[in-house]
Amino acid sequence: MTRKTSGHAAAMPKPGYSRPSQRDATGLMVTHITEDGAVTKVFDFREVDCPPALLRSLVSGFAVATGTDGRWKSASSAVAGADTLRRFIREIAMQQRPPTSINEVGPEVWWTWRADVQAKNRWPTAVNHMRVLLLDTPGLPDTTRKALRARTRKPKTRLYDAYTRSEFQRIKSAASAIVRTGQQRIDANLAMLTAYRAGEEPSNSPTVRIRGELWSAGSLLDYLARTGGVPTELTAAGQFALRKLLNLEGASTINEALFPNSMEALSMTYLLVCERGYNLSVINQLTVNLDRADDRKDEMPVYVLHLDKPRRGPAARFSDESLSGESGKLIDRAIALTAQARATMAELGNPTDSLLLFRSGNPYGGREIFQTQLENPNLVQKRWHASAALLADDGTALQVTHRRLRLTEQVLNTKPRQNSPTVSESVYRRQDPQTRREAMATIIRGQAEALEHARVTVAMRSLSGQDIAEAQVNPSALADRLGISVEKVPLLLSGLLDTGTGACLDFHSSPFTHDDSGNCTASFLACLGCPNAVATPDHLPRLVALSDALERIASAVTPAVWNEDFSDHFARLTALLTANTTAEQRGQARTQLSDADEECLERLLARRLDA
Repeated sequence: MTRKTSGHAAAMPKPGYSRPSQRDATGLMVTHITEDGAVTKVFDFREVDCPPALLRSLVSGFAVATGTDGRWKSASSAVAGADTLRRFIREIAMQQRPPTSINEVGPEVWWTWRADVQAKNRWPTAVNHMRVLLLDTPGLPDTTRKALRARTRKPKTRLYDAYTRSEFQRIKSAASAIVRTGQQRIDANLAMLTAYRAGEEPSNSPTVRIRGELWSAGSLLDYLARTGGVPTELTAAGQFALRKLLNLEGASTINEALFPNSMEALSMTYLLVCERGYNLSVINQLTVNLDRADDRKDEMPVYVLHLDKPRRGPAARFSDESLSGESGKLIDRAIALTAQARATMAELGNPTDSLLLFRSGNPYGGREIFQTQLENPNLVQKRWHASAALLADDGTALQVTHRRLRLTEQVLNTKPRQNSPTVSESVYRRQDPQTRREAMATIIRGQAEALEHARVTVAMRSLSGQDIAEAQVNPSALADRLGISVEKVPLLLSGLLDTGTGACLDFHSSPFTHDDSGNCTASFLACLGCPNAVATPDHLPRLVALSDALERIASAVTPAVWNEDFSDHFARLTALLTANTTAEQRGQARTQLSDADEECLERLLARRLDA
């Protein structure tokens, strides 16, 4: 069925139309516009200390890199690129012969700067950022472009390892506590705001008079919800007086009474990385426009996130991921934490559907009072570390980064996140010492379980020819080994304890089944799994013949019958033979089968020897 659409045809641009320039008249202010046409930030390079001609060229390259057809689509990428550009300008000015125009930025300038950067930090982020920008800069010498073709690779040896399980848990707990404090503050203040707007604020609520105007908690919160900030005419003393009206736990300013702050937003990104292993660029692009895969009633929420990773290329850029359980609850927390911030932005005429949203440090409002992306977490992380005061397992200060958290999530959960299983295994997990330690523990545990399984599965013990020879000289040693009396050893060696498969050391103490007199009534095949049973070299012909007979039975009965009646016995017998004999010995045993053995085997298989 074809869905009908209605509406008007899109208006075409007028003749001569051209896309507005990202740069202002000076060429030194660049407006970053996302793919959907939203303006995220204006970058001002007018105060940068740099020769004018060189600065205009480099800013031109930055405009290309951050343009609609450029490589830096997200605001966080643009911010990182701007920071790197400022660093590049500052550091090349300190070279012996600093360039004054773009055509003087030769290979030597590039190589010298790259070497200085790599001497301080092996990770190639800054070098590759500047490489992208210079390649987009018009007027760059061809020789320098050739030098830029050598991309700096990430070091093969990782600069950091995963956090330990206990460190990872402490980080999650600290981040969750910060988010929880922010949510409790916002919820408490929203309750007062709701009561005020419903005309239900108690008449005896505390008030503060400032410059002739009487403020209550409700009226202050109402102003804050509509404007995003306190009145600009309030002095610091006035703001201090108003603080006592509100719940400001976890807030650094009165403007954060209804909105999360940067510390709480950073904590939420930490939790999302810990839970799902997302990159910060993915988190920055998450929105509240989520599909639901639950009934929205009694079931736990199941969210469908639409992820966008431009670096994957057009074919694999977009993907969907379902979140339920703890992951779904975390999305609920993020939506609730930032709901009022979105409502206030809509009130101000700047609606957004960003999931990550927080109040900036701008005290009196303005266009950027809310941030929709955590563009530069390094500035916030210092305050976060000071507040959380976490310690590593060795007692040193625990530094938290998104990259290391993402590595840890994959190492501990052993699952690929936003990458292929091959990349997750080879790049993230295999190189990490914790993976090797836990793999060793798993191997040792598996070996122990295999040994225990073998002990239980192949309970029938065996004696070699040398064991028999030594027992004839020193029967007490074999008695101690088997846990029997010395008097039973001659009986065992003479064959008087033989059964259809081996020898029975205690016919009256069956682990399987027995009659009223205590005699064993189990099938002869059960001897293969009985701790009372012992096989000697004299029993080998009969055991080999039994193995051959069971193989013939396998081809004659249905799989269900085989699995029910014979498969476990055959597995035990095979394990017993392969562990104690060679193929040559088994072949020779087939030639030694006596008529009596054949008759016994026939009666056994016909169940004529069962008790």
